[in-house]
Amino acid sequence: NKALEVWQEMQAEHASLGSNHAAKLAQQLTEGGHIQQAYNVLCQDRPEAVPNLAVKYPQAYRGLLRAYLQAAALGDGAAGLPRALVLWEHMQQAALSIDPGDLERLATLCARDNRWKDLMRLCTTESSDLSDSTLDLVLMAHIKEGEWPLTLLQVAGLRSTYRASPDVQQGLARLCNCSPSEQEARSRAHTLQQAGLSSPETAKLLSPPNTAEPVSLSETEVANYRKWLRARDPKDQHQRAILLWVCIRTGRLREGLQHYLLLRAMESTLSPRVTEAFGTLCTRLGREDLMPCLSPPSVDVPLHASPSNAASCISLFRIKTGDNQVQEFQEDDSDARAVVGAVVQGLLSGEPVFITVVGLLASSQYQMVRVLASSQVYLEERSQVTITACTEMILDANKPEHSEVQVSLSLLPFPSEHIYEQSDILEYKVGSTTPPKSVAKAIVSCIRGGYSCRLQALAPEAVAQAIEGFVIGRAIAKRDSVDIFFVPSCNSRLDVAKEHAALEILVLPVKRA
Repeated sequence: NKALEVWQEMQAEHASLGSNHAAKLAQQLTEGGHIQQAYNVLCQDRPEAVPNLAVKYPQAYRGLLRAYLQAAALGDGAAGLPRALVLWEHMQQAALSIDPGDLERLATLCARDNRWKDLMRLCTTESSDLSDSTLDLVLMAHIKEGEWPLTLLQVAGLRSTYRASPDVQQGLARLCNCSPSEQEARSRAHTLQQAGLSSPETAKLLSPPNTAEPVSLSETEVANYRKWLRARDPKDQHQRAILLWVCIRTGRLREGLQHYLLLRAMESTLSPRVTEAFGTLCTRLGREDLMPCLSPPSVDVPLHASPSNAASCISLFRIKTGDNQVQEFQEDDSDARAVVGAVVQGLLSGEPVFITVVGLLASSQYQMVRVLASSQVYLEERSQVTITACTEMILDANKPEHSEVQVSLSLLPFPSEHIYEQSDILEYKVGSTTPPKSVAKAIVSCIRGGYSCRLQALAPEAVAQAIEGFVIGRAIAKRDSVDIFFVPSCNSRLDVAKEHAALEILVLPVKRA
């Protein structure tokens, strides 16, 4: 008792008892049944020992939490809610469960004092134990902080008894309408519909857009645009075709119709995939007179990536476009030029392209990157667009020859120099003996430091090491909620021996949703 009195006097003078003495005093207090005093001593002078005490005396900790909650309910702010929140954290560290009633009281007090961030923390580990009224409070906390409560909405969707309050419903509709993109707004509206929390406001986002007033362009506007376009490079037609496909996919019907009318006035050709999608668009707009009847483009693509033999072949190269058409190129009937043509034609249709290289031979992976670099040069020169690629490996331990490298390609509607600043790029040379894990480590270090990473590979074996390093680095980056893609290119300045194309892989990060 005398030691406890001295400790209390030291606390009044803001003096520390010391870690060892605090442990001994807490031990004597617990042996005497004074758990609350022992907890206070450890919190002040030895906080690392608090979870161990919770494991030994769980009921005492629950009683102490109720005492703090009672003090907070009576208006004792200093000894009430703040201490209750600290005690709750200690109980979480000790994996000690909390009575649902106490959790509800704790959430109610947090909402009373506008401690919205603390209220949000309560749901991270206790979301399945929240009562309906507490769930309503935590949803309101997310609304106050402007964060979309996806996990909580999934919990709410599993409960037939939950009915959101009017304030929560209005707040969720407001978060839905404030989405960063139209696609995200539709996704949020769909989540609310599944959770049974849809409102007339959010239901409008899932309904077809109003198409009562179709858009058209006057002959003067079309003539002026054609005159302007003739004074420029015809590659603008490809840019407008890509923008048309983006409008179709995102439901921007008015803008898409403008792009299509201009393309038709310029006598451009579009792929069957785009024309079919735009036919559906015309039907929804009530403009069947615009139903297109266009033939797919023919592409004659030169091979830019290598100064050496342009007819070098890949053993098996499989290309799949968005309309599920698969093309296979065998060693005896195709060369790299034909593969480049298939890639470019597929990308210009507006859909992603998927490439599969069967076998993990270094020569095949080198050929694949060289084809992508050739396609990138062609498309950037003609259409001012950029190819982005992501790579995965599927390994077959029993039959290594059946292992695959899978590449997904898509287009960005602007040149590659608009994606990054040269000052933000760190270069890393990959040799034939460079371990893939070292490549992955270099990529992740650059990304975490806020930089992009350019991998320079001067031989087929080096390209294979770079590709495997990219796959490993991508898996590591995903843990930080970051995805990475690369832009392929060919640098003739690095190709001193002229035996192989000097290939570069520019790795760029993108935040995941």
